[in-house]
Amino acid sequence: MNMQSLSLKIFALVALFSAILTSCTPDPEPPVDPIGPAISLEFGGVIDTATVPIDSSFVVRVKADAGDGAITRIEVQENGALLSDLDRIFFDGDPAGGNPSPIPAADSAGFTWDITIVASSTPDETNTYTIRIVDSNGKSDDVSVEITTVDPTTPVEIKTAYLLLNAGGPAGTGGLDLHSGDGTGSFTDSTDLRDMGIDINQPLASNWIQKISTDGLTTGAVLKVPAAGLDYDAVTTQEQVIAAYEAGTTVVGASDKVEIGDLFLVYSEDPGSEFSYFLLKVVDINITTNNNQDYYEFEVKQ
Repeated sequence: MNMQSLSLKIFALVALFSAILTSCTPDPEPPVDPIGPAISLEFGGVIDTATVPIDSSFVVRVKADAGDGAITRIEVQENGALLSDLDRIFFDGDPAGGNPSPIPAADSAGFTWDITIVASSTPDETNTYTIRIVDSNGKSDDVSVEITTVDPTTPVEIKTAYLLLNAGGPAGTGGLDLHSGDGTGSFTDSTDLRDMGIDINQPLASNWIQKISTDGLTTGAVLKVPAAGLDYDAVTTQEQVIAAYEAGTTVVGASDKVEIGDLFLVYSEDPGSEFSYFLLKVVDINITTNNNQDYYEFEVKQ
């Protein structure tokens, strides 16, 4: 056997051995994509949308669970950008030290936190707030809520059994002080609303005119009837009372004949009272036939 033949045989054996080794080497495992964290909104906070007063705080309760990696940080976004004013963020009751903020080791496997956020200072706008968590593998998840901000409101105070008596009755009656609820004479320094008395040309049983007015009062009170469609029960804030007054029509002289269910609005200032706007509903009318002690009964929202 010459050297050339020997070399060819050796080369063939090496090639065969390499092929055997190659065929026996297992294929590499495909890369594994780690499971990321999960975050969800929980009851006890805003779930989807909410309307809040400007500069007030709202709570988003979140439940976070780790995937294959530990949860390492949490962040709050406003309309897609990190909320930079840390005074507006509280993580589970604690002021935010940063945004993003690191997750304590004790909570890295999961937690349920109340995220408190101070809303915008601008009324009548809607902002999207996103809570995002990130884990050690760079995986993330997030949830969002929409918050609409409005000017703050003040609930009405409701007063009942305010009585305005027939001005043709006993002396010292015929007027009503809306600030105190007390009856007064028709024209005193505290009279905010007065009855128009009787028609002396009519018999006693039917002589009550049954109309009201603010004309001639030294308090400067103004009487209005509301715009059509005002729902008394839907008026729950002082701001609504003021808006209803501004939309109402001023009564010139005296009102139409007053009936149960009628609504009236009165503006009257009193330095000793915090209220100047009043929404009145006639809940009862007591008519007498022999003594002119008739009266209207009002419920008042102020």
